[in-house]
Amino acid sequence: MNKIRDFQRKRVYDWERSQPWFKPFVSYLTQQQVRSVIERLDKVFKRKTKTKIFFKGGYGGSYAKGSSEIHLRKKWALNYGVILHEYAHLLAKDLHGRQFVCAYSNLLNIFHPKQPSIDELCETMYRFRVSHDCFDEWRRKHRLTKRHEPFETVPETAIVEKPKKKRVSAKQRVMKLLEEYPFLYVEGPTETDTPTPWVYGQFDPEDPKDPWCDFHYCEGSSWLEIEGRCLDYIELWNAGVKGNYQEG
Repeated sequence: MNKIRDFQRKRVYDWERSQPWFKPFVSYLTQQQVRSVIERLDKVFKRKTKTKIFFKGGYGGSYAKGSSEIHLRKKWALNYGVILHEYAHLLAKDLHGRQFVCAYSNLLNIFHPKQPSIDELCETMYRFRVSHDCFDEWRRKHRLTKRHEPFETVPETAIVEKPKKKRVSAKQRVMKLLEEYPFLYVEGPTETDTPTPWVYGQFDPEDPKDPWCDFHYCEGSSWLEIEGRCLDYIELWNAGVKGNYQEG
């Protein structure tokens, strides 16, 4: 089986990156917007197999795989130009050949918010020596007309992905409380091998003012329970109930 030669890949890349409708390396769509775009294209082309979208981290390449997968880099590829480029690969099987350019151009002309005309696209293609098949024939084959509305116009500014909040465990929170409030003391999981933790606050162990004077141990032995007990002592401290603890 002869391997298809990707004879004009660089020409296509150079051509599209010179165009005003192509916003290279800027993700200005959300992941949900990307899903909506792909779902709409699947309906237009009546694809039996739903296109799967994979959002990937890093700065590597974006690509179409097989006949129903599109892999997009979250940092730079979530924009109309890249999405239509990769979707054209699902519709044409000649890599960046003449069929691909025909599919890509028709998608741009009909669906991209800027709707570059076929004449405008052809004029710039010739300067980059990009070959293509018959546009009208491809459009008739797929029954595409101008009745289809272009995609929504959106600001072409990068959407900064908010960093995920780092999960902090109850144990980590307790350790931080022990640093911030030196009157707190936890005996058991932090100091000895005692299976049941004991929590002390700003009171002497048998001070009747201590709400936990007869119940310093935590039956559940969980860090959440220890945290709750520490927070009870801190609430009293902030209310001015400082017991026998001497600051400094």
